[in-house]
Amino acid sequence: MKKMKLIKSRKMLTVMLTATAAMAVTPMAGYADVNRNAVALADETGSGEETAKVLYGNDAGKVQGAVSWKLAENDEGKYTLTIFGEGEMADWSGNVTTTGTQPWREANTGIDPADISEIVIEEGITRIGKFAFDGTVGVSVIRIPASLEKIDQWGICVSGLEDIELTDGNNSFKLRDGVLFNADETVLIAYPGGRE
Repeated sequence: MKKMKLIKSRKMLTVMLTATAAMAVTPMAGYADVNRNAVALADETGSGEETAKVLYGNDAGKVQGAVSWKLAENDEGKYTLTIFGEGEMADWSGNVTTTGTQPWREANTGIDPADISEIVIEEGITRIGKFAFDGTVGVSVIRIPASLEKIDQWGICVSGLEDIELTDGNNSFKLRDGVLFNADETVLIAYPGGRE
């Protein structure tokens, strides 16, 4: 009888351990890509030594294309947020420092959004989603590619912004005196709040 109870206990323990292990590697809905991909990487020289913190992720299943992000330490000791891939960014909600849902917020990356000094949107991205960069107060420059066609509400809400760089060949936007407008200059899209 004791032997049978022991066998049942071992089987139960095995089932419980297997279930626990499965849960540990099964991502939670909505957080899978952010948590799994936000990891420090070794440098690209192949030395195996970690020289700078680099975090990767994507729009956690909310994308309408293959859009990803990278947060990498730059020469200033701050961070550059790069959006790359093909298609439209997802929409987010809230300010990145408070109630925001952006995957590059501090709760996911461990990096204070105030330490992001530059945002680079790479060629291939066609839309900046709602609230994408809302609250990234330390950003001084944002680079916009020729492929970008739309910037949604609060997509660029960066109070410390000093410069907007627009790639030649962009037919959707125009810079006038450093201020971003739509192509025919009838709608002001973003005024760099950090400019004198």
